[in-house]
Amino acid sequence: MTRDEYLHVLATEPATSTQVGAIIGEFDRLGITGRAERLAISAELLGLDGLDSTADLTQGQAGYLVNLLRRTRDRTGLPGITAAGDDEDQAAEHDSRDLADDGQDGGERITWPEVINRIVIMLYAARWGKGIPGD
Repeated sequence: MTRDEYLHVLATEPATSTQVGAIIGEFDRLGITGRAERLAISAELLGLDGLDSTADLTQGQAGYLVNLLRRTRDRTGLPGITAAGDDEDQAAEHDSRDLADDGQDGGERITWPEVINRIVIMLYAARWGKGIPGD
């Protein structure tokens, strides 16, 4: 398969059941279990006017969305979402626990899958001369 054929598949073929499951799983990890909320956030992250079903996404859109969600630490990193039910004291307590847990000064924690994902993105950008997404 050529690069152009691959890009055509990403732009036209429907998301796979694995991709849809990964999207729902990432939303569950972030504490977002409501279908309407998931679809609204997905549409906003992808720049769509609306989304009726995650299964309506293309493979490219679904892959991009999964990567965005995997890089999101918690639900406060999503558009239009605030920590529901948290007041400022609870949020401050949560931040201080994070600092105590990892001994860091509030910097971003990166997991191995995230490191590997970032390396793949950089290699892709270097190979095909594309800018790195998110930069």
